[in-house]
Amino acid sequence: MNHSLLLHRHADSTGWATAAATAIARALQGPQRQRLLLSGGSTPAPVYRQLAQAALDWGQLELGLVDERWLAAGDANRNDRLVEQQLLALQPQARLQALAQPGSSPALSVQAANAHWQQQPLPTVAVLGMGNDGHTASLFPGARDLAQALDSTAPYASIDAGDCPAAQPFAQRLSLTPAGLGHCQQRFLLLRGNDKLDTLTTALKSGNPRHYPILYALGSSTGPLQVFWCP
Repeated sequence: MNHSLLLHRHADSTGWATAAATAIARALQGPQRQRLLLSGGSTPAPVYRQLAQAALDWGQLELGLVDERWLAAGDANRNDRLVEQQLLALQPQARLQALAQPGSSPALSVQAANAHWQQQPLPTVAVLGMGNDGHTASLFPGARDLAQALDSTAPYASIDAGDCPAAQPFAQRLSLTPAGLGHCQQRFLLLRGNDKLDTLTTALKSGNPRHYPILYALGSSTGPLQVFWCP
């Protein structure tokens, strides 16, 4: 499909979840401390449940988020809630570094996340998703301040996606930037459904990452984007 990605096709969701979790766990093996960035949404839930069973040194892993919706702490629609329910609840040794800080603001939360990243430079693995509009993380095409996030040299930025139907009803976001993605030595993209595969194909043909931000996740010198897909 593209030399910058490797597509793994699976016939059913069970095999897909097992294969993806196994590949992610393999990327995290080793004695050194690492960072694992996770996405929200419904797609990765079965992968996280499988990953929670992996024989990893969870105490050596720093878990973080690819992006977050700016909602009150504990809101069921926050991405950290999905990770808590589908991974942390099954793996008590795992600890999650929240992206949205209580009593803060989007700008201050982003500032804190960027400072933490700078203070704790770690080998990083990212688990990504993609919408039918070609967004990944919270890099929504057409967002008001998308250009600022795309051009940022910091790993995280705040995003106002109020003009983007795919982001509704959660307009205010915190998101990994292309610069942040560039710091992720290994990237995994979890997709389900023919529509998502069609979107990825269209994005690759376009070659325009500002219209299809998923293209910012394509592989680099550290290896291809690993795409796991099932119907």
